[in-house]
Amino acid sequence: MKKYLQIRSELESLIRDMGGRGKLPTEQALCQRFGISRTTLRRALFLLEEEGLVRSRQGSGYDLTGKTPEGRDPTAAFLLPSLTAPGVPDLLRDLAAAFSEKGARTRPLSHGGSPVREGALLKELLADPPAVLFSATAAPGLSPLAAAYQALAAANCRIFFLGEGCRNLPEIPAILPDAAAGTRLLLGELQKRGHQKIVLCLEDGPCREEILYGFMQYFSEQGRGRHAGEVVFLPRQDLLTPGEQAKVLFRILSPHVVGASALLFSRSATALAAASLLAVQGVSIPKELSIACLGEQSLRDVRGFSLARARIRSRDLASALSDLFAQYLSEV
Repeated sequence: MKKYLQIRSELESLIRDMGGRGKLPTEQALCQRFGISRTTLRRALFLLEEEGLVRSRQGSGYDLTGKTPEGRDPTAAFLLPSLTAPGVPDLLRDLAAAFSEKGARTRPLSHGGSPVREGALLKELLADPPAVLFSATAAPGLSPLAAAYQALAAANCRIFFLGEGCRNLPEIPAILPDAAAGTRLLLGELQKRGHQKIVLCLEDGPCREEILYGFMQYFSEQGRGRHAGEVVFLPRQDLLTPGEQAKVLFRILSPHVVGASALLFSRSATALAAASLLAVQGVSIPKELSIACLGEQSLRDVRGFSLARARIRSRDLASALSDLFAQYLSEV
């Protein structure tokens, strides 16, 4: 623990012993008592001022305010790419409410997609570790921040990755979206909007089997014939050049567009490429044919196309994460 945080705890004990009334000893006396510099002491006193436990009076030291320190609520930190992206403010509000019900507070942080910034925030968290950290890391896969995460975990902070985890941090679990459930959710929304024949354009990649299972399960549960849902298998589009991609998409999709009212893609980038290609062929999107995707990127107002995407309700996600948080605290 950082020295100034240790001194804050010592001062809180002193304030508790004094019943929250009177004055703290002088800065010189406190520095001598704890064997610290004035800079370290003032950092600790600043935190106490923020908590409303002391009030500085120029030339007169620090008066106690009558409040005594209470046990701090455990903190759940959220390390996200952005705090202002569409949907995120609502999610943060729902998280704060859900965690408050569990007797905890939330601390949202943004790395802006920068691993360098993420590393700086992890160092900051290490100075005062939260009980739990939920991280949508900017550096998944083989993370260059493995040592920073391991240091935080060693400080008794439980860590969960939101989305893709890190292969060099196998001890940190990743909370992945349920692709099968997400597929059923989006199919339900498309059918509510009147789509009678939906074609799943399924690309090789993560969650392929889950998406296919969710698609087939949905129409089986609905008791609808195979003509209501059709599956088209696509090769990995990100491995092709733009020219090859257009030729492959046109060759594979052309026979399936006729009679379809919606195309559902497993990757957002492929959905955009298909929308561009079909528009060139004279297909009006979304009037004649709607395009939806299960991708992670927001596709609103891109190139004039109206592309739909289903997302889990923020309050459901907040409730699930707060339940996980409470379960962890009960096991500690």
